[in-house]
Amino acid sequence: MTDAIRKRVFIQAFIFYYAVIGAAFLINLLTESYKIKPLIEGGIGFFVVLLFVSCPPVAYFIHNLPKPYKIVCVIFFFLMATSQYLSKMRYTFPFMTWNMFTETVTADQTEIFEFVGVTAGGKQIMLNPNRFFPPIDHASLVLGIERRIQRLKPNQLAGVSVEKHNVNKILIAMAHMFNRQHQDPIARIDILTYALPVSHPLQGNISKQVLWSIDMSTETAP
Repeated sequence: MTDAIRKRVFIQAFIFYYAVIGAAFLINLLTESYKIKPLIEGGIGFFVVLLFVSCPPVAYFIHNLPKPYKIVCVIFFFLMATSQYLSKMRYTFPFMTWNMFTETVTADQTEIFEFVGVTAGGKQIMLNPNRFFPPIDHASLVLGIERRIQRLKPNQLAGVSVEKHNVNKILIAMAHMFNRQHQDPIARIDILTYALPVSHPLQGNISKQVLWSIDMSTETAP
């Protein structure tokens, strides 16, 4: 009986996991982010699942789960597993991929962003999000701003886009917080990027570029 249960659970796991891989592959294809990653990682991941469900107590537990519980578990793990192999994850939260150090950095340079407020008197003020919003998760806040900038295409830097508008709102809020406490208010915000060589960051030339600027004279305080 136990062998029959294990065989049945194995078949169910096989169908389930390759349905996950197929769904992820199809979604990546439809979102124009075709990658072979789901097939390779999914195939390897299946053997991990196989070891898990081959354990008699686990197979027996899965087999005897009440049908409503089984349906909920299948839906939850299908969403969780499928999202692990997606390339674009902006619309799948809270189901998303969690990869750490899975790709080799091939770029010769790395980008560092700075947000500089220029006061009416010409003084430069570093707008550090961690300083103005201390209760918020620092890494998530700063990385969230930087990723929005990185997603902007070159033709969007001078124009209007949702990502740029969201970045501007955060920076303008910080400038207004500064202006309420200082007599020399920030009149302009510059969004800067520095390109640092990866191999010899202290020996190479550091190139600086102003991506865009925000004129605070056109922004009203909340």
